[in-house]
Amino acid sequence: FVRDFGGDLCRLPSVLPVPAVRSPAAADTLRCAIRGTRDHGYLFIANYQREIVTRDLPGVQFRLESAAPDIRLIPAAPVTIPADTLAIWPYNLDLNGTRLRYATATLWGRLGNEFVFVETPGVRPEFVTEAGPIAFGADGVATLPTATIRLLSPEAALDTYAQDGRLVRRALPETAPVPVAPVTPLASQTT
Repeated sequence: FVRDFGGDLCRLPSVLPVPAVRSPAAADTLRCAIRGTRDHGYLFIANYQREIVTRDLPGVQFRLESAAPDIRLIPAAPVTIPADTLAIWPYNLDLNGTRLRYATATLWGRLGNEFVFVETPGVRPEFVTEAGPIAFGADGVATLPTATIRLLSPEAALDTYAQDGRLVRRALPETAPVPVAPVTPLASQTT
């Protein structure tokens, strides 16, 4: 993400919700922020806080006051954001001339004319352009007039990387269990 969109991201102002989360212990509050303008940007979502147990947060829908009128609500209907979710949902993203109004999947990167996204666990992927919702094939690919969108599962994304302008899925070797020698406790010292 940073390699392909970091230059754009660093030029965009930060916008925090009102009221903002004031305490790290606020486990029932969704953390979110926008890096963007009225023209385009990225919605950062975090239902995660280190050393705090979070829970699923139902009924989440974002109202973007600064966004173009046709995408004020993301997603179209409220969703549940699962515990421990981290996501970056773009809005008004330029896909080589086709405007992606918004997506409810994390923007992972770009390989030429292919834009790669990762599903947000527990949230139905929703991709909407000016022409309407995008339909994906069984292979997780949608072809637009100006670009291709590839949608990876969270599991596939963990084993995928970009190399020489293409996606590579790391092949995990089949391994036999490694025998482990029993552990002998150290003798306790007495003083």
